[in-house]
Amino acid sequence: MLFALFSALSNIVATTINKFLLSRDKMNVLSFSLWLFIFLALLTALTLPWIGYVNWEALISFPYLFYFLVMISLAAIWNYFYYTCLQRESLSDFQLIAVIQPILTIFLSMLVFSDERGEKIIIATLIAGTVLVASHINRWRIDAPQLTIPLLAAVFLSAVENLFIKEMLDIMSPASLYFIRTLFVAVIFLGAVPAAIKVPRPAHLIKTIIIAFFAVLTMVLSFYGYQSIGVARTNIIFLLYPVGTTILSVYLLKERIKKRKLLAFIIIVLCIIYVFLNGG
Repeated sequence: MLFALFSALSNIVATTINKFLLSRDKMNVLSFSLWLFIFLALLTALTLPWIGYVNWEALISFPYLFYFLVMISLAAIWNYFYYTCLQRESLSDFQLIAVIQPILTIFLSMLVFSDERGEKIIIATLIAGTVLVASHINRWRIDAPQLTIPLLAAVFLSAVENLFIKEMLDIMSPASLYFIRTLFVAVIFLGAVPAAIKVPRPAHLIKTIIIAFFAVLTMVLSFYGYQSIGVARTNIIFLLYPVGTTILSVYLLKERIKKRKLLAFIIIVLCIIYVFLNGG
């Protein structure tokens, strides 16, 4: 559970700094995406001597090679959509759609994997998910489908990718999986737009490295969460992320927040306690 909790907290920090860099500093999305994944791979590589493991024989065999190729393809597509939308939407409006991702991941994991199912998870997800979405719905409507549709696609593809990540964790450690995943996505971005390799301004580069550090914590810890408590339970804890990010944006980005989001945060915490009460 602690893996998932610290992962959610790291994600809040990473997303907020992301918003500063892409929206306020206007860093190019493709350049940011490329350099981010380069730093993600490099930082994760530092951990491999201690927590790296890959069953190479299994990796190059079916079905794991197929799982791997699908995972990499999904990761490259949804990350590009994600950061493009994050740059152009307000953090609060962005969160309205992003909140769907952990909810969708929970239901997909329960649909596909029998060991992910549980009465407590279903009840908590329905309550927390309903409250979470309701807390983010205000005046929002689809005014910009050129942003909304790609973001919805990113959310869906990210949720689907998590199913393949769970399968890949059977043959490699979380750190190894994240290293290989980020390395291949960086290569894809570089191949798609070679001009993006241009070195950004030092201030942008420093912020990108900071984001990469928290993103590595977020993802590697979430992968450990998948191994220890499962995809569904890990993503129940991730429901803290969108509300936490919105609350943080009030202080850092001066965006507005309503009391119902604070109420949603309290209800989500109670739902998480319910899921894990008595070892549930």
